[in-house]
Formats: sequence, structure tokens, C-alpha cells
Amino acid sequence: MEQPTGSAGLGRFVDESKPIIEDARDELRDLEDRAPDDISADFTKLVDVFDRTVDKFGELRDAGTDRAKIEAVGAQLNTLEDQSDALPAKMGLEDCGERRARAGGECVLPVRA
Repeated sequence: MEQPTGSAGLGRFVDESKPIIEDARDELRDLEDRAPDDISADFTKLVDVFDRTVDKFGELRDAGTDRAKIEAVGAQLNTLEDQSDALPAKMGLEDCGERRARAGGECVLPVRA
């Protein structure tokens, strides 16, 4: 996805990105109860990171042209992005998103039946 320029570009970026993040969060939430015990706590943390990311995208949209607010929320989003990258790696799922994007298919998570 192209990086936004200007407040109009930022609005488009949020409008295009937020549904993608919400869908990913919802998919994770559907799997949360079936996560193996050894990754259950981290899986719950990952869902929480996606919840907070969705909230921050709303704040980013609401920031309008307030540059200080945009920069503050942007910094918070960067922290959340780092967490959303680190947690799957910690759980052994580091290649999942990349494989899914490359293959255009599903990535099977190690979940309980």
C-alpha cells in the first residue's frame, strides 16, 4: 500500500487500511480459543495489539490535519507494528503472513481442534 501524503492521502490510507486490519483481527479472534496452551497468552496479546491498532487508526482518522496528533498516533502505531511483528515470531508463526501474501492462500496456524 502506498504511503500517504497530505491529510487527504492520510484519510484514504486509513480508509483502505483499517478494514484490512479489522479483518485480520477478526480472523485471529476466531482462532484465539483454539490456540495451543504454549502460545495462548501470546496469541491473546496479539489480538489485543490488533484491537489497539484498529483504535489507533480511528484516532489517526480523527486527527484531521493536527500534525502533532498525527505524529503521536503514528509513533504509537509504529510500536504496535513492532509488537505485531514480534509476537508471531515468538509463537513460531513468523513466516505465516509472508507465505500467505506470496501464495495468496491460507496459512494454517497450529490451533487445537
